[in-house]
Amino acid sequence: MKNTQCNYLTGRAVGGGSVINFSIYNRGNRKHFNEWGSKNSGWDYKSVLPYFRKSEKANLRQGDSGYHGHDGSLSVEDCQHYHDATDVFLKDAGQRGREILDYNGKNHVGYSTVHMITEKGRRCSANKAFVKPSMGRENFEILDHTLGTKILIKNKTAYGVEFIRDRKKYRATASKEVIISGGVINSAQILMVSGIGPKQHLEELGIPVVQDLPVGETFYDLKVFPGLMFTTNISEREPDVEQNIRDYLGGFGLLTSNIGISGIGFDNHDIISDDSHAQYLFGSGRAEELTEFFLDWVEMTNETWQALAEPLFGKYVYAIYPILPLPKSKGTVKLKTNNPLDYPVLDSNLFSDNHGDDMRRMLTAVKHILEISKTSAFQSIDAKYESGPLPACKDYKYLSSDYWICAIKQLTYPIVEGVATCKMGPKDDNTAVVDNKLKVHGMDGLRVVDASIIPLSFAQPAPTVYMIGEKAADLIREQYGDL
Repeated sequence: MKNTQCNYLTGRAVGGGSVINFSIYNRGNRKHFNEWGSKNSGWDYKSVLPYFRKSEKANLRQGDSGYHGHDGSLSVEDCQHYHDATDVFLKDAGQRGREILDYNGKNHVGYSTVHMITEKGRRCSANKAFVKPSMGRENFEILDHTLGTKILIKNKTAYGVEFIRDRKKYRATASKEVIISGGVINSAQILMVSGIGPKQHLEELGIPVVQDLPVGETFYDLKVFPGLMFTTNISEREPDVEQNIRDYLGGFGLLTSNIGISGIGFDNHDIISDDSHAQYLFGSGRAEELTEFFLDWVEMTNETWQALAEPLFGKYVYAIYPILPLPKSKGTVKLKTNNPLDYPVLDSNLFSDNHGDDMRRMLTAVKHILEISKTSAFQSIDAKYESGPLPACKDYKYLSSDYWICAIKQLTYPIVEGVATCKMGPKDDNTAVVDNKLKVHGMDGLRVVDASIIPLSFAQPAPTVYMIGEKAADLIREQYGDL
């Protein structure tokens, strides 16, 4: 085994989830940050806003003054492509008394075109924004095609990591501390493989227990229901591939969008309170263009997709996808074996909350979206729900509440934008893994800095992860000075 010293280790892809996610910039409701900060000093909205601004290079048509940064590395801009149907989405919201606003600004509940983590229509990943500009630093090194396999620990003090590269095992030692940033899944995995985790689970796998902590026992994931697509009377020309490419090279057009998503709304309709509002993503396009996404990414069966989409083929459709913040259903991330090369076991445990609040809220959101399709704005484009009954739900009256509950169970999927597997909380919180300084409870020289420490699932986590990184840098400087 070889010894080395280095500053950073990476996995197979630099940039993590930011190279494959939907690039939606949604910080979330300030009330949820204040809830976070109520038990973790320094994490309320007022305290974290400067760090959101610090990372951001905003170029927005309507950005609230004082809420956005313009000198950071992360490019945030309005979506560079949206169809006339998006205007209908916003017009309808205005007619229903919903505010059209900067949802990452002063207020959050309302409607808008989507803010995207893109630059001139192109994805701005963590790699592009933060890593590449730092490549020339003498104190910065990246090892590609590298997998961290274990945290080196002595007397409950982390002093390095073990990793594999080119089928060889190495050790990297740290002079001050070890920082784990593997994300909501891999950070939990490497902690547990190293002996930091639930005692019983580790002992069952023959892993010596270093620190008994609830790693992986809380896994909150956003979930989306993709079954609400509506036909319109909008006529659409056949796609011009060459023109689409020219548009993209110019920084705009269809190829700058994510499966046609262009609008976003946060609504507190009926029993959905302001604290637990529904998030609506609005997208539009030709129905057949969505086939690959639903079959490959969502892994919908052909039979279900045909029932859902066949009546829509050849027509221009819009979809409103409801996403529920603050889910009460709690999943887990567990080790399959004690081998760090084996994938861990994820259980999103959707709709498992004892009182059925998550299902009730999703059903309310579905019914609300159906009602929205009947408003004057959407009827101006002849919006209709024409999907056929799902094969698994034919025993229920079509479009009844029981039918929709069945459909929600069949189609809802976790976005895998999870949080909380290494949840932040005070020492006396039996669900917490790290403290408000990002340090692992009961350990020295070990921090976790990624989405896994976020205690609540309230928004797409990418913007918050960048904020965490900026704040972590200050916490480290506070302890050690400029390194």
